[in-house]
Amino acid sequence: MQNFSRMVLVGADAKEFLCSLGEAKIIGVFRRCLYLENSSGRLVCIGERGIGPGPLNALCEVSKDVDFSKIFSTGSSARVQNGSIYLYPEINIDVSRPEVWEPEPFPMDWDLASFLHNLSFIVQWIDETGPREGLASLIANIVSGEEISRKNVFQSTCWKGISDFRHWLSHSLHEGRKQGLPAGAQQLIGLGPGLTPSGDDFWCGVMIALRLLEHYKISEKIADTILSQAKERTNKISCAHLQCAAGGQGAQALHETISAMGVPDEARLNSALHALDKIGHTSGWDTLVGVVCVFLAVASLKGQRILV
Repeated sequence: MQNFSRMVLVGADAKEFLCSLGEAKIIGVFRRCLYLENSSGRLVCIGERGIGPGPLNALCEVSKDVDFSKIFSTGSSARVQNGSIYLYPEINIDVSRPEVWEPEPFPMDWDLASFLHNLSFIVQWIDETGPREGLASLIANIVSGEEISRKNVFQSTCWKGISDFRHWLSHSLHEGRKQGLPAGAQQLIGLGPGLTPSGDDFWCGVMIALRLLEHYKISEKIADTILSQAKERTNKISCAHLQCAAGGQGAQALHETISAMGVPDEARLNSALHALDKIGHTSGWDTLVGVVCVFLAVASLKGQRILV
């Protein structure tokens, strides 16, 4: 009991979960957090502050040395009742007065020209510090327009899907084409290992970026396809994150990175990339790949040049 006290910050979807009284069960446990699912199929991620804000996240005050995986187990029951979440074994967390988190809007001085200028900094950051796994290294090829070489089978497969999507998006932005997503791009759904596969993270970035830039019809077309197939091709937790992205929300670290990419402040961007690097194994970067694809396509639509 001494390890947990109260919920301090919740995302919009987490708040909806906490307002739905009744039984729930633990469907995933990790060192710093756990996922609950209620009888309506709604999910929440309960974790310590260090996992950062996000639409599904409910952050609570816990001891610094707490390890969720040593306290809880998948399949254990829980319930939301009387302003608390009750978790086996006999742990309850006060959820009556948390602050509600929402991503901040673009800075007033955000612009595509600054984004294009900052791409060289991002590419160099990834080359020197970024992960070798996942999709991060593909950003350099997306920016340069060069085909990939000496990549592993997974990255090569993803590159084909990403290339098909970029071609489709370019035509959709320029001509308003009504065709659905190409089959090659759809193969990214559920592709890759981990709690949220790289392919799913990519689509999260795509949908969030399109909504931020107010291309709602294209985002909705993508969301209709992705969400309908995700139920069969990926896991419940990844589906929940995709649903949040379809509504324009992701982790705070991602939104901060997007904001930092569009202003002339390398120190801010460097700080944002460090925070992004802490999201999952490669999830933050995989999501950023989708964002970069969209912003580059929109920059091309507006006739802007890549300054790298």
